[in-house]
Amino acid sequence: MLRPRSLLDLLQQALDLGIRLLDARFASLGLLDEPGTAFEHFLAAGTDGALPSPPPDPRGRGILGLLIRDPRPLRLDDAAEDPASLGLPGRLPPVVTCLGMPITSRGKVRGTLCFAEKKAGPGFRLPDERLAESLARLAADILEDVAPRTEILRSLELFRGVLEPGAAVITTPAPVREVLYWNKGAEELFGFTAEEALGRRLPDLNVPMEEREYWRKHIQPGLMLRLQEGRDAPFEAFRLHKSGERIRVRVVMSPIRHEVAGIMAVTRVYKYRRVQPEDIQNPVPGSDLF
Repeated sequence: MLRPRSLLDLLQQALDLGIRLLDARFASLGLLDEPGTAFEHFLAAGTDGALPSPPPDPRGRGILGLLIRDPRPLRLDDAAEDPASLGLPGRLPPVVTCLGMPITSRGKVRGTLCFAEKKAGPGFRLPDERLAESLARLAADILEDVAPRTEILRSLELFRGVLEPGAAVITTPAPVREVLYWNKGAEELFGFTAEEALGRRLPDLNVPMEEREYWRKHIQPGLMLRLQEGRDAPFEAFRLHKSGERIRVRVVMSPIRHEVAGIMAVTRVYKYRRVQPEDIQNPVPGSDLF
């Protein structure tokens, strides 16, 4: 079934954002036909306009075949030495590191999402994998048309927003809330590098120890309810700098809701702004909604 141009444009936007969020040199998104025997559409990013050639039978050997036959995330740290690399799309420069993710919906593989060549560091890590999962869920939502177009556009805009200079963080769904993305703004505000923050639970990273229990029992439930309803959750609170300094910040938590197969998960985007003395209307410390 041919896809509407508008749908492919949304998927291309998701792929273009993914390559930047995961700091990859190349990326591809393949959509399978109904029987799953061929790619109906194949999108690319980071290839200077040269569209990679997908294999004639995507169920064969290599990364794409593995993602279809055994739909689980796949990370390769040395693709040149791994048999799975034989399935990388053709006409790409030599690839060493690779992250593959199936796009699934209603128990069926609908396509593949692949990122190649991590620009910094030894290779793709678990936070990259979790972030790619969120992008794959968004792609599945687009394919299934289970969310209003306005919500899809809002999710894309939230992903786009974390690339801006402001202090922004992406975390996994509750209750884990591991940090998936930590931009330069967050690094400058809190002092933790991305290397130190990625994969850690956000409450363990920057919520003062003496406030964690109160936050968990009395503040977090209300915020989570707002997110599940698709609303932003603003609040003001003290957070910790790496030095141990308590910083008063204003935060907006925004939900990226994924509704694939009728199961909703919420990936959160946090935007922080340090409160200046002249901004403080309520001098009482604490985690006050505003």
